[in-house]
Amino acid sequence: MPQLCTFFDPIRWQEQNPHPHLSVFKLNAEQLKDWGEVATDIRKSINKKAENYQFYSEPAEVIVDEKKS
Repeated sequence: MPQLCTFFDPIRWQEQNPHPHLSVFKLNAEQLKDWGEVATDIRKSINKKAENYQFYSEPAEVIVDEKKS
């Protein structure tokens, strides 16, 4: 089975979609701030999961009760 790969030809895309101008895709300052907050929240979530993984991946300490042995 052939390996999947992405191919983007910006010249061909511009020929097929001549109407949009670059300014259509620009975000204003408020939109950039909102997306920055979303990205920061996602990054914090990933870091928290990584910390939890490291903590919970360590083997549990075995407690031996010498009174019962």
